[in-house]
Amino acid sequence: MLSSGRLCLVVDLDLTLVNSVTREEVEATGGPEAVQALDARAAAFEKAEQERRPGQPPVPSPLWRLDEQGMWTKLRPGARALLEAARPRFVLWVHTNARADYAAAVLRRLDPGGALFGDRVIAQGADLAKGLHARGLAGLEAVALVLDDNAAVWPEHPLNVLLVEPYHYFEASRRRARLAGPSLEAIRADEDEAQGMLACALRVLCEAHARVMRALRAPPKLTPEGVRAWRNWDVRAALAAERATVLEGITMAFSAVLPRDFPEPERHPLWSLARAFGADVRLELTDECSHLVCASGATAKAALARRMGVCVVGVEWLRASVTLWKRARESAYPAKNHYGGA
Repeated sequence: MLSSGRLCLVVDLDLTLVNSVTREEVEATGGPEAVQALDARAAAFEKAEQERRPGQPPVPSPLWRLDEQGMWTKLRPGARALLEAARPRFVLWVHTNARADYAAAVLRRLDPGGALFGDRVIAQGADLAKGLHARGLAGLEAVALVLDDNAAVWPEHPLNVLLVEPYHYFEASRRRARLAGPSLEAIRADEDEAQGMLACALRVLCEAHARVMRALRAPPKLTPEGVRAWRNWDVRAALAAERATVLEGITMAFSAVLPRDFPEPERHPLWSLARAFGADVRLELTDECSHLVCASGATAKAALARRMGVCVVGVEWLRASVTLWKRARESAYPAKNHYGGA
């Protein structure tokens, strides 16, 4: 695999590449009218696909009706582009906790010729394919990345996981997850194909792959003892190095984020997250700080930071930067006062 310049990429289906709902869920959420509307939309996508001329690209983010399962499935924008761009760089696997018949139905539409995944599919009720275990990476940790919306599925391999924000397109899916606010379906919108979650994930995957390949091609260095030392080409190190570039050069402190009685602030999840993504974190606001991350912009520390010329942002700025693996625009995430103002 390495000799051909490829690594291993394990991708999840539900909430990562697709979002699926059952007929019962849709009917319970929106009644018979919602079922009819989804049927009509799925039929329109199917017609567009049937009328596609040879050489034309497939519909980028279709809505499929899975008759055998009594479900509708929406392909996430950017999914096709990610898989096609990843194929020359990675051997692709599907790993899902869903049933094998459902996974097969989705892949018949996503990968009809088997060019992307072949028989490299792990699903409930399916025979395990050789080279990958259902509960681990089977000795492939150094060369495998995982694209998933839930890191808890991979408790033994957290350093291999590239986490993506769950894709809840359908109203019924948001209800199932008990999420507030309208769905993408309800507001007739969708993620951006070119700048959305999967486009960001593809950029990170390509950069991590490039880091591994550069390390493999680099000549060894001689240690003071005269021993040849090869560069670390482990994909986990490559992903960590790429992660650390996101907030590189930023020195931050927190305000009204860490509980006052938290025994070791350095162990708080947000502190650890900021450090992992390259930021230097301070316990107190100092002249070296470039950013103050606040749960409320009404604190005395926030007022002092503004007088010092420090950029005051909400916690959402940190979360957005981490989610998209890219420093978010500070102006888009101002610290909010307790009453909800900026």
